[in-house]
Amino acid sequence: MLLTVTSLFCITTTPVAIAIVISSFSPNLIPLLAWQFLILIQFINHSLNVLMYISVSAQFRNQFMMVMCGCCMRGRDRGKDYSKSGSSIATVSSNVTESVETKVM
Repeated sequence: MLLTVTSLFCITTTPVAIAIVISSFSPNLIPLLAWQFLILIQFINHSLNVLMYISVSAQFRNQFMMVMCGCCMRGRDRGKDYSKSGSSIATVSSNVTESVETKVM
């Protein structure tokens, strides 16, 4: 897990670092479209990090669900352990959806 996150970070951050160094010597060398692409790569990195942590770490998954779905649960299932419901994101989200639907009805 740590190796994957670190590798992904290095792959997505190195081009931006190189572009910053190049632009410090020649500001107009890198076009705007290239900068936008490099920033997009970094946003993708941040998005993938969250998904990787949710899929691997049960503790992170529990805290994430408490923070993101806390307003929907209104205190009933805030202490629920989502790591026992399965390790996939789809399983966790379906369990939360069922919990919210039963409270609405």
